[in-house]
Amino acid sequence: MSTPLLHTRPLPDYLLALLAQKVPAYGMALVAKQVHTHDFAFRFAGPRRSKLGDFTRSSTGDFTLTVNADLGPELFLVTFLHEVAHLQATLHRKRREAPHGIRWQTAFGVLIKELCAQSEGQMHFPLRQALLRHSIAPTATLHADIELARHLLPPSDAAPSPDGLAVVELLHTGTAFWYKGKAFLVSGKLSKRHYATDLKSGRLYSFSAQCRVRVLDNPLQATPDSVCLGAELAPGQHFVHRSRRFRLEKHSRSRMFCTDLATGQPVELHGLMHVAI
Repeated sequence: MSTPLLHTRPLPDYLLALLAQKVPAYGMALVAKQVHTHDFAFRFAGPRRSKLGDFTRSSTGDFTLTVNADLGPELFLVTFLHEVAHLQATLHRKRREAPHGIRWQTAFGVLIKELCAQSEGQMHFPLRQALLRHSIAPTATLHADIELARHLLPPSDAAPSPDGLAVVELLHTGTAFWYKGKAFLVSGKLSKRHYATDLKSGRLYSFSAQCRVRVLDNPLQATPDSVCLGAELAPGQHFVHRSRRFRLEKHSRSRMFCTDLATGQPVELHGLMHVAI
């Protein structure tokens, strides 16, 4: 399965034989229904960090679905249905709309409910419950549904794996990590998103809970300054953010109201960002 395989419509039985090696037995009836109903090409893709699968439509109107071949059985099945929902939404689309808009959400929700109905007593119960909840309002990415992601994504321990990888939600505030060529410090959580500060630019970025990053042993290799969360500063304290000096005037919820010491202008900053003191 390591070599990408291309399927075209004249060979549905061949594709089903390949999919049967990847999909749980309880999901094959629904998968077979989609293969025999819709006209599309399918490809097993190699490992991709940026996505689990995708759906494309060529200029001639031909559809192609891909799913990463290295996914576990349940995740492979859900990803396959995710992409089939894109195909179904496209078939009934009459005007331009968001890829993960209401038409896709409806199609994906129906597929998930059909899967859960067919697999009752066979699918792991907590996963089935998480899928049913997800079907009510499907999200564009699996990471956005933390509960479902915990059931489908590879398990992670609080400690980083031997290769230094860990998920963001398990990292403590102040932990340094490397992601897409940048060094960050974990800043905290607000609502359902986790935040981290870019150590070079000082900008605050949000991350999904299940985003996998590479933990750094020594964050001070990236910055020699002493850093702390803005929320930890006391009114009247001076600090540096993005090479500018500020004085904190007051805190309000998750915001900091400050004064730019060079211009005297008031500035509002996020309290979750790390700053230099």
